[in-house]
Amino acid sequence: MSWQGQHIKTLAKERSLTLKSVADQVGVSRQALNDWSKGKTPKGGHLLRLCKTLGVAPDVFFESERDSRVAVPMHRTRKTAKLNDSMQEEAKELASSYELFFREASDPGLVQSLRIFKKTESEISKASFSLRKLGGVENDAPMNFHHVFSLVKDLGVNVVFSNFHEKIKAYAFYTKINNHRVVFVNFKTKIFDLIFCLLHEAIHSIRDESNAYGDSYLYDSDEEDFCDQIASRAQLTDGYFSFVLEAIDGLSASTQLSQLAKFAVKNNHTMHAIQKRVKDKLPDFENKIYRVETNLRKSSPTVREYFFKAKDARDYIELWKSVSPIYLEHVIEQSENISHRRLCELLSIDSELDAIEAKAELVRIKCEG
Repeated sequence: MSWQGQHIKTLAKERSLTLKSVADQVGVSRQALNDWSKGKTPKGGHLLRLCKTLGVAPDVFFESERDSRVAVPMHRTRKTAKLNDSMQEEAKELASSYELFFREASDPGLVQSLRIFKKTESEISKASFSLRKLGGVENDAPMNFHHVFSLVKDLGVNVVFSNFHEKIKAYAFYTKINNHRVVFVNFKTKIFDLIFCLLHEAIHSIRDESNAYGDSYLYDSDEEDFCDQIASRAQLTDGYFSFVLEAIDGLSASTQLSQLAKFAVKNNHTMHAIQKRVKDKLPDFENKIYRVETNLRKSSPTVREYFFKAKDARDYIELWKSVSPIYLEHVIEQSENISHRRLCELLSIDSELDAIEAKAELVRIKCEG
């Protein structure tokens, strides 16, 4: 990988920016910027801010073919965690470890795309309706796991479940590897949070295709909020909220709170999702709703506990097929040439003995197909 720092001065000049103003916006000294121009590579967070300031993608500064094939991951942190250099670097490292795998995978070809260019209420409604239609949701029913997995399949998204490094404080993140849409999901993500975070990352893939970020994949809080709004409307409609409000109308505040918790558990969404959308029609629960939601989250199983409870290799492969069919198909394509150790990594298998059985099952599927 070769850092091309001399581009900094050229790009700054093209944008009528002084090097001092660039340094100020990035948050470093003029000397640091000068060092980068002469060949010193900036760290992850500084690189992201430099690229955002100059309006370019990171690969502009690198000659490495490999890095240009792996987009800087788009993700938001969970709860109050801050996005920092080490988190971004670990996420990029995880995505880069799949570069060869997706280089060998068959070309994704044409994939579904929704053109969303304006951050308006009309566009939010139109996009959420289209997502629900693609997911096969009927009427005002909340999106369930079947709907969201069907949706990401139609959008051509590879869902990769993985054990995240402790520095990656996120439920999931979206990136693009060798032209493949990929959403990495932390195995420790609670089922309580899964549908919404998958929807959020799937929307990133749509926004990516519509060139909403230009040539950049950098974090943007306004963009994250916009994706949140679409995901919220797609998962839960206004009709659903009307149904919930009608069901708890006339009940005491404490009973309303417990009923909201039951709706959340039954339909796999947070209580905050309800309060945020219809707060003007609910009593002031203050911090009570957050305490109840915290307890619900603690009791919720993780993704691994919920989906991957297979008794044998065949069941395990079937589970992967049900939650990430596109990704599994790529694994099947390459199964004969994948080592048992690598298969453990690709499918999060605990031991090579289990991987031997899983590989035999994958090869069998490939031969029968």
